[in-house]
Amino acid sequence: MTFSGVAVERARRAVALVDAARALAEESGTADFTVADVARRAGSSLKGFYGCFASKDDLVLALLRHDSERGAAVMAPRIVGVEGIARVRTFIETMFELIGYPESRSYATLAWNEYRRLGTTHRRQILDAVAPLSDLLEVVCSARDARYVLSLVLAGIGDVLMDGADPRATGEAIAAFCERGVQPRG
Repeated sequence: MTFSGVAVERARRAVALVDAARALAEESGTADFTVADVARRAGSSLKGFYGCFASKDDLVLALLRHDSERGAAVMAPRIVGVEGIARVRTFIETMFELIGYPESRSYATLAWNEYRRLGTTHRRQILDAVAPLSDLLEVVCSARDARYVLSLVLAGIGDVLMDGADPRATGEAIAAFCERGVQPRG
């Protein structure tokens, strides 16, 4: 196998491990799975796992990054052509629309819990993991404001998931707040 073949195989294995972690997370709504559980589900060995990820936290960060990319891909067509602060409102309302689907609750709970947990120990990596989402906002506001908006959205998602708050009403309240406080570029 050539060097590039090794890199391709490692990337394929990493994707399989992330997919296995997502499947386990969706089944339980938690990250209570072990590295061995993930490796087994992916058809990999522990050596194969550690050839891709240094730890379970690194795997969870990769999972959050991948899902942030997927979320950004879903959201991008909705906000293309939306200008100024209306883009922020559309972003927020779309996030809460997505979280409002009952089938997304279990995984969203895991993602929110892991975002909070890893944010205390892996701050730089968690910001990188959610960068695809904040990048959508940076077109119309500063990077700092984009991070603040995303933090408010994630806190609101926590209210929805943990306290049963209404997703639509929570999204509308956060959007109205941000419309008053976010300074558009320009």
